[in-house]
Amino acid sequence: MWKGRSQPDRLAAGHGAAIGRVLGTISKLLVGAVMVGVITAAVFI
Repeated sequence: MWKGRSQPDRLAAGHGAAIGRVLGTISKLLVGAVMVGVITAAVFI
């Protein structure tokens, strides 16, 4: 028998990790866009 978790458990962990990476990337992009917007607004004010 293999050591570690069963295949459904591994798939669930991988699925959760993938969702976490995607949400982290999207949130970083949004924060970066807000930063660019604030800097752009500060230039014109």
